[in-house]
Amino acid sequence: MNCSKLEEYITILQTLLLHGPISLTEIESLIRIERFELINDLAFLLEQNAVTKKFSDESSAYVAAPLGVRLVKYFGLNPLMKK
Repeated sequence: MNCSKLEEYITILQTLLLHGPISLTEIESLIRIERFELINDLAFLLEQNAVTKKFSDESSAYVAAPLGVRLVKYFGLNPLMKK
């Protein structure tokens, strides 16, 4: 992916909205971003409360938080989301 950080964050949030809750590996394959960069991006989004991490017995999954939904709506980058 060759885009700005904001575009990366919004792409991650869009992916979580469309496919979530999903694992790190699934996100990586859907948006084709390197794992190291994805982990850093998810850590930032977790700190900002735009993403939440759900734990189960064997794995964890990421899901867009209400703030993440608002960010996608605000930037208007997801045609499936209504303003």
